[in-house]
Amino acid sequence: MIVAESGFGTGLNFLTLWQAFDVFVRDNPDVTLQRLHFISFEKYPLKAEDLRLAHQRWPELAPWAQQLQAQWPSAFGGAIVCCSTAGG
Repeated sequence: MIVAESGFGTGLNFLTLWQAFDVFVRDNPDVTLQRLHFISFEKYPLKAEDLRLAHQRWPELAPWAQQLQAQWPSAFGGAIVCCSTAGG
């Protein structure tokens, strides 16, 4: 599955989609769709600490948010953030 959006913000759309995708793959083990690709552009990316604080508002997304935070760069300067999942 490939999804693209403009304006990543806190990543809430990404995190909720990632959660739903993982549940879908878990509940449908024979499905051929096994990878989620999410493309997003953000003109003003959040600092890592601001992202972490924002994610605290959605504790149900913590498993996915923590993975995103672990890959979040400390400075962007044209960097690309990639998170990939194969159902987990």
